[in-house]
Amino acid sequence: MFVIPFMTHLGITNSWGGWSITGGTVTNLGIWSYEGVAGAYIVFSGLCFLASIWHWVYWDLEIFCDEHTGKPSLDLPKIFGIHLFLSGVACFGFGAFHVTCLYGPGI
Repeated sequence: MFVIPFMTHLGITNSWGGWSITGGTVTNLGIWSYEGVAGAYIVFSGLCFLASIWHWVYWDLEIFCDEHTGKPSLDLPKIFGIHLFLSGVACFGFGAFHVTCLYGPGI
């Protein structure tokens, strides 16, 4: 349980087992407990692994080739734009779910 101090530093204090790091009894567990954060980390790291496999398999896309010579090259502004768009969609979804109370505290 090496990561418990780091999760506690982020504000996680409850466990799905019904105990709290502060010693109190837990009534409203929610998803963001020690086990929930660990599960989210495992899911996120799995998604990062799948993304790395996707980037490895599809390395020869048009985006990685020079239009004039046909040789492999990196069009960094296009690559940056794609990743910026995807991270923007993820951040918008995160905020939208939290504001609307679908998956968070709401306003």
